Amino acid sequence: MIPVGEVKEHAKSDPGCDEVLFVAATLHILRESGLAIEEKAASCTLVWLKEQGVTKANAEGVEFSLQMLERLGYADDIPPLQAELFEVKNRADRYHAWQTIALSPYLSNEEEARSHFKKQISEAGDFLDSVSVESDASLGEVVAASRVVERDGNPEGVKEWLGQVRGCGEVKALYRPTLSAPGCTLKDTWTALMSGITPP
Repeated sequence: MIPVGEVKEHAKSDPGCDEVLFVAATLHILRESGLAIEEKAASCTLVWLKEQGVTKANAEGVEFSLQMLERLGYADDIPPLQAELFEVKNRADRYHAWQTIALSPYLSNEEEARSHFKKQISEAGDFLDSVSVESDASLGEVVAASRVVERDGNPEGVKEWLGQVRGCGEVKALYRPTLSAPGCTLKDTWTALMSGITPP
C-alpha cells in the first residue's frame, strides 16, 4: 500500500518539478490529490516543456510528463514542442529518435523531424520483426518502435517477448526493462501499461 500521508508531506517539502508532477499524478490515481498540488505540478511542467522542447537527452522524461499532464486533465494546455534534430550514431541514438517521433502529435516541427529521422522510422518495423526471446531488446525500445510504426497488433516474437519480460516472483503485473534484468521497475511497468501494446 502506498503511504499517502508520506507522499503528501514529500510534496510539501518543495521537491523538483518532475517529482511534484509524479506525486500529483500518483495521488490523482489514488483519488487523494488536491487541486493546489495538481495546479503547481502542471504550471511548472508546462513552463519547462515550453522552454526545453524535446531533445535527445530529455525525450523519455518529456513522454512521462505528457502522460501525467493528460491524466491530470491538462492535455489542452500542452504547448507545441520543438524537437531537436540530432545525428544518429548508435543504438542509443536510434532509441531516442524513436522516442522523439513517438511524440509527433506534440511537435511543432513534426514534418521536419520525420524527414530527418526517416531512416530510423523505416528501421522500427525491422527491429520489431527481429524481437524474440533470444534478442537483447529493451522494453523502452519495443514500446518506442511500436509507437513509430503504428501497427495493428504485435508480431508473434514481440508477443512472446512481452510475456517473458512480464512478472517478478509472485507479482505478475510488473515489468522488467530487459529479459536479463534482475528485477522489475515501476518506471518500466508504467511504460508498458501506458503503451497500449501489452496484454491486460
